[in-house]
Amino acid sequence: MMTRLSVAVIGAGAGGLCAARHLVDRPDTFTFKVFEQTGGVGGTWVYTDETNTDQHGLPIHSSMYRDLRTNLPKEVMGFLDFPFHPTDQSFVHHSDVLKYLENYCNYYKLGEHIELIATHKAQDIATSFTTDILPQLSSVRETSVSSL
Repeated sequence: MMTRLSVAVIGAGAGGLCAARHLVDRPDTFTFKVFEQTGGVGGTWVYTDETNTDQHGLPIHSSMYRDLRTNLPKEVMGFLDFPFHPTDQSFVHHSDVLKYLENYCNYYKLGEHIELIATHKAQDIATSFTTDILPQLSSVRETSVSSL
């Protein structure tokens, strides 16, 4: 039996959810946890009027504004295996993107792998998820772009 690799995914935004979706498909190869510092999934697509710091003293990172619509059509924004719900508009409101990501999370049952309000230090996470892959990675030779 092969040893499963432990993976820490930082953030439950679109990228973190996509990584988790592919990790969950390979339970014989990976164990994983997604660490999200806020109270929900969605990353940059979570809108809030709050500024400065949250209730835990962490900085609030938001580039959303109340009436924001995407600048890309939903037809090219969605994951290939999980299309956006058909609507009349291609350029959807930010709340539609957030709902899409929440539905994606629910559809692939990713919630059980997500730790919300995760305020761990990166060093603590790295220590918890140390595996035998690190020595393997350090032995990989680097190839410069100019030599390709």
